[in-house]
Amino acid sequence: MYLYLLLITLSLDFPLASSVHRVSDNLRKKLDAEEQNAICCMNNLKCCKRQEQSTTFEVKSVITDCPNLKCTNWSKSHQIVVHNNKPVTEKLTECNQKLLLTIKINNEGMPSDKSQYVIIDHITDATTLKKVRILNPYAVRIRQDPVLQVYGLKFERAVNSEAKETVYNKYNRNYRGCDTGNENPTCGVVQNEGKIVPYSTGFCCSCDPEKNRLREEHANEGQWTLDAGVPEYHKNHPGENDYEHYKHYGFTGRDGKMVYGRSQKRADKSVNYQQFTELKDGKFRQRRGGQSCDDVDLDSLPESFHESTHCLTFANLWYSVYQVTKPKIVHRLRIQIFQKYEDCHGNTHWMDLTLGKVIELGTQKLSFVDKDFVARYCAEEIDMNDAALDYRSLKLLIPERRVVDPDQFMLLPRKMMSDDGKTCDTVGVGYEAFNKQKKRCALPQGSCLGNQPKQLEESDMQAEREGRPGNYFLKFFGTLAEDPVGYNSTGQIQYIKLVYMKRHVSNLFFELNADLVTLLKPNAYATITEIYTDATNPEKTRIIVKVTNSGLLYGVFYVRMSGCPLDVPATFNNIASKSVLIPAQHQHIFNLYIEYFLPVKDLYCTIHVHNINQEMLAVREIRIHRYDRCICIWHCECVCYVADAGLKCYLMSLNSYHAAGFQGGFPEATHLVESSYLDELLAMFFHMFIFLILTLLIMGLIKALLGLCSKEIGLWGLDTILGTEKPDVICDNKDCEYRNDVGISVAGQFCLNVMFFFLYPLALFNLCIRKFCFSAYTLEDDECSCEERWINYEGEDDLCPGKSSKSSGGGEEHGSSNFSMKYTTSEDKSVGENESVSGLAK
Repeated sequence: MYLYLLLITLSLDFPLASSVHRVSDNLRKKLDAEEQNAICCMNNLKCCKRQEQSTTFEVKSVITDCPNLKCTNWSKSHQIVVHNNKPVTEKLTECNQKLLLTIKINNEGMPSDKSQYVIIDHITDATTLKKVRILNPYAVRIRQDPVLQVYGLKFERAVNSEAKETVYNKYNRNYRGCDTGNENPTCGVVQNEGKIVPYSTGFCCSCDPEKNRLREEHANEGQWTLDAGVPEYHKNHPGENDYEHYKHYGFTGRDGKMVYGRSQKRADKSVNYQQFTELKDGKFRQRRGGQSCDDVDLDSLPESFHESTHCLTFANLWYSVYQVTKPKIVHRLRIQIFQKYEDCHGNTHWMDLTLGKVIELGTQKLSFVDKDFVARYCAEEIDMNDAALDYRSLKLLIPERRVVDPDQFMLLPRKMMSDDGKTCDTVGVGYEAFNKQKKRCALPQGSCLGNQPKQLEESDMQAEREGRPGNYFLKFFGTLAEDPVGYNSTGQIQYIKLVYMKRHVSNLFFELNADLVTLLKPNAYATITEIYTDATNPEKTRIIVKVTNSGLLYGVFYVRMSGCPLDVPATFNNIASKSVLIPAQHQHIFNLYIEYFLPVKDLYCTIHVHNINQEMLAVREIRIHRYDRCICIWHCECVCYVADAGLKCYLMSLNSYHAAGFQGGFPEATHLVESSYLDELLAMFFHMFIFLILTLLIMGLIKALLGLCSKEIGLWGLDTILGTEKPDVICDNKDCEYRNDVGISVAGQFCLNVMFFFLYPLALFNLCIRKFCFSAYTLEDDECSCEERWINYEGEDDLCPGKSSKSSGGGEEHGSSNFSMKYTTSEDKSVGENESVSGLAK
């Protein structure tokens, strides 16, 4: 318990550690170096280290007064709330003055990924609109992520990476001729829900041009259509789409749109063009199918055997097509604010005004409001022409692979895409466009199948190998972000991110508590501390003015007398001294002389202090009394020796006190108390001693009060204190009676109980000393035994047992009847019982 009390007392007597959050030594060295570099760069010194960076900062700082909410009718329940979606209207109010800081950030290109520091050691004074230096500079650490342009994506459909034409003719083994019917087509059929996809059976090319023309006209009239069974698209879940459905192959139904794009005829590179020309031996071949047409009439086989079958096949890789939406600019900054200060030992440190936390601001979080500072973010709108992607005319293709590789993303113009698969030489070409192409049998093999994603991918890869920029890969349109792909909660691709490399301007606005900010103004602070006037010689009056430069920088000052009454010459108001340079926190004594007889016996004038800019800084009234000396010192009004019969101090008004250059209130007499650590330690132990005494007294008082109600509680422990402990009493006679009390009055018991907790430990200590230090001491030579005492009720108290026994025997002889009582201990009783038992046994 005593240890607990000691800890409580220590916590009360000694103050807790300061709540100033100091920075680490490494950060302190970094901040000192940045401050030194800022000073060098401001003064254009050689020590300035300027680095060419893509980010520049422009700083504007103003110090102003805080609005006093206590003087307004605002509700007490008004609270500062942080808004993430719009600028807050709350301002910093719990202060006397605040610093309004604006940092303009100009980014162009890739910003640095390291922390950048902005030193604020000069601010603009709102009263004078001049830039002045501050005693404790600020440092703002800014670390920003690259400015990103985020493009949202909307899933539209899936397209195949490569639609290829497969040709079968009589040169293929087991070829039985061209059949595009429903029963047993040569190309096979593509079915959806048991229905054949239109135009999926391909077309035939004969050696007869007229027959090919008729078939082409019949194909343009349209085949059967499917009115039902079209699956619903899951644009937000492309993984659930049925890519085997015929709609992905170019069929959209009766109301499908026909998209006309710029057609680029590209034949399959694998085609042998010699097959489409007349051979030297005079034989002719079908231009698209490649089969010979010379033996058609000579062969007994059916005519369809000499026709080629042209089928449209698709690769295994598919691309998801996304619509690109208008981009959003995303900018994120992490900010910390530090201020330099000096401790009581003269050491300089940097304290973290953000208390070790990092403030995150940007387009996602526009403001942060705290007790001592407010931070806001805003950015200028960008020109959409500077965006990396023309989102209105581009489509994004993402390959459907297990691993998402942003380097394989492709951007294609809308005119190269087919929304319904009915346009040749576009991405997403389908069966209908392939079947309905004009003069299809007269065209080379692979016609209508140009501009496929795989072909475009190969062209970009070839350009990249040759060191040229490609035309379709996303990475050729801009700089990809570190994590360029964004996903939604279901794991589907939702947006892509590119770095915005054009000029981007953002602004940071801060409101900081500036109650401890000190402005270092030269020629700004002066105090008239003392004025002495000596008019003992009316022909030459001397005025002594002591001026103190109360600022933290040097100042050039001079004094001038003014405000004299009209009874004196006007030249009295033009008496002035020369300008003098006064260092900071130093004084200078100015001497003014009136070399003219004083026409008035008692007059009052004023002394003005001006700086080099002719600005009046202090003014004080003086008194001149003929044939007398007057004193105007500190906060007292002017008094004269003779006229006032003494030098009693009369307090000047508070306005006059401040006009003289003093600040704050009047000085009051205080008792100077000097104490050391030893004094505080002794005071602490004294307080502990008093506390312990009072505690023990209260505990004793409680025992005494309880003893009045209960005799057992009141008597407990008193026998130990009084030394009246008795052994258990065994009476040989039934008339023996023992009274269990200590033989003191109730008032005595009450007083002993009050002091019980002081006396009881001492009594226990005494018993311990007697037991351990004097336990070997015995009274072997004592004739009387204290264990046995005979009390003669006739008044004779024998001291020795022998004598008592003789007296007892003599009494029997004389026939006298004397009664005696013997007190025995429990040990005597046990011994006696053993003897009696042995006697009976005998």
